[in-house]
Amino acid sequence: MTNSDELLNVDGLTAPGPVLDTNTANLMRHALGLNPVKQNGTATVALGAPTAGTFVLNQLWWDAYGAAWRCISAGTPGTWKQITAAILSTAPVTSGVPTGYLVLRGDQNFRAYTWNGTAWVLAALAEYAFADVPDATDNAGALISVPDGDDGNPCLAFATGGNWLRIVLGTAISD
Repeated sequence: MTNSDELLNVDGLTAPGPVLDTNTANLMRHALGLNPVKQNGTATVALGAPTAGTFVLNQLWWDAYGAAWRCISAGTPGTWKQITAAILSTAPVTSGVPTGYLVLRGDQNFRAYTWNGTAWVLAALAEYAFADVPDATDNAGALISVPDGDDGNPCLAFATGGNWLRIVLGTAISD
């Protein structure tokens, strides 16, 4: 990293948000190599996958917040899937955000939020009917909701890499 890209100290700051944003951007850019994609030499300011241009299968794209996208169907502009969340330390913008966009809020213990088209909401687990549950070998470590996975009753399921293990829902949480 160059001097202008070094991590900045947040000790004693009453509002560290902007400094944390800068530090996060510097880490993503240098340590992880997650630079926003450039269009005509200028980094994109758009959130989400590209909406113009021709792309090939498995091509990667990084948006203005540093979220990574993978082209899952080649074309103009192709079909894209978000593969990493944007990591932010403050509330994200509310305009120009594609529905389903995922962010992690560093200022909230990395709580996950998605954009539902009108507001940021807590991210929910993916839900699959029992008959539609994806292959566990391709989803090791995933946690899903299965509304009919416990003999017709709702449950959570965890992929071990070979099987989906049922987590039976029990009594209400309490302190």
